[in-house]
Amino acid sequence: MTKYILDLTLTSDEFIFTVPSLMASAAVCLARKILVSEEPSWTLGLSYFSRYAMNDLIPCMQSMLDLLIKAPDCKFQVGENYYKKE
Repeated sequence: MTKYILDLTLTSDEFIFTVPSLMASAAVCLARKILVSEEPSWTLGLSYFSRYAMNDLIPCMQSMLDLLIKAPDCKFQVGENYYKKE
């Protein structure tokens, strides 16, 4: 899921000047929030090793979530078949 979120950002000019480590951290946090809703999506360990607090990730995560919502209607659908489970 994290890789799919990051692949969606490749076609968006909104992320051109975003620091790659912030994008990676935000994608991990968003994927954990979507897939593992019972546990905290951003732990102290993740915060320590990434050097990003949850508050730093929220704007980037919101932009990524908007991309996920728009993904089915996006003209760049190459990755759709690539990520489908068989």
